[in-house]
Amino acid sequence: MYQIGEMAHLIAHSLKGPRGTGPLAKDARDTYENHILLCPNCHTEIDKNSSDCPVEKLVAFKIQHEHWVAETLLTNLGQKIGFLKFYSDLLKALERILQFDKWTWLVGHLWRDLAPTEAIESAAAARMILLQTIWPGNRPRLEAAIKKTLQAWSNYCENFTSACKYRDIDCRLMVSAHIEKWMSGPQRWDAANKQNRWSNKNGRLLLQYVRDLNHLVDIVREELLPTYRQDDGYFLIHDDLGYRNDGNSVIIKPIPVGEFSPAARPMDPADSVPGSGGTAKRCRKQKAKRAVLRPRM
Repeated sequence: MYQIGEMAHLIAHSLKGPRGTGPLAKDARDTYENHILLCPNCHTEIDKNSSDCPVEKLVAFKIQHEHWVAETLLTNLGQKIGFLKFYSDLLKALERILQFDKWTWLVGHLWRDLAPTEAIESAAAARMILLQTIWPGNRPRLEAAIKKTLQAWSNYCENFTSACKYRDIDCRLMVSAHIEKWMSGPQRWDAANKQNRWSNKNGRLLLQYVRDLNHLVDIVREELLPTYRQDDGYFLIHDDLGYRNDGNSVIIKPIPVGEFSPAARPMDPADSVPGSGGTAKRCRKQKAKRAVLRPRM
């Protein structure tokens, strides 16, 4: 094994050694202040030619190198702290925009095609982050996960707003705008089918959004903060009324595609999200393979 560094004495340990006649007490000759780190070749060179390498010259070289190391480390540390702050601030903004603090209440409404207006309007802020942010590129996997999550939320909101209206005059909630009282029988039938397709797509997009959220949690824990959401855990979908599960109350944990575990498998949105109208038929065998729905205890 090749040794790339050796600790050399500025003033030799022995009075007879290289530069050993210096006025330094014997018990101080093995301290850090009297050592310099050199490669084996330079160590040999300064000891063989001690007249060309006096103590003053070696001390000046050591101080100069220590200053360079200190400046380099501080610069890199400052950059690292700056980038960590950038990602941390971005995550806080994302948590605020996506209303993590209201998650159970929010997803319970969205899953039933009943969207709080404030949540739907937050899609504009999500798109602003996607368009305006200058990404530093220090954590490409984290940046990709953030972008994917924001895009998934934007996609859901875009589909929901394609056919919705305010439920009440207070404008706090938004619902489907497909069926109107004045419609005739055939018109209502056609509108109901459109509503069912719209609802199906809402369910698929919401599943994808929550799946991307849970993937983001994993990436943040790997690359930024190992304890991220340690207390809150993964994002779940609480279908208390069985809105998309034939009236059976369930809790769903969407996880990234490719991750399989006995506890929870990723749901395939195309096969496992029946519409609110109940007209969509799905293969129950495929459903069992692609998702584990946990009944509430």
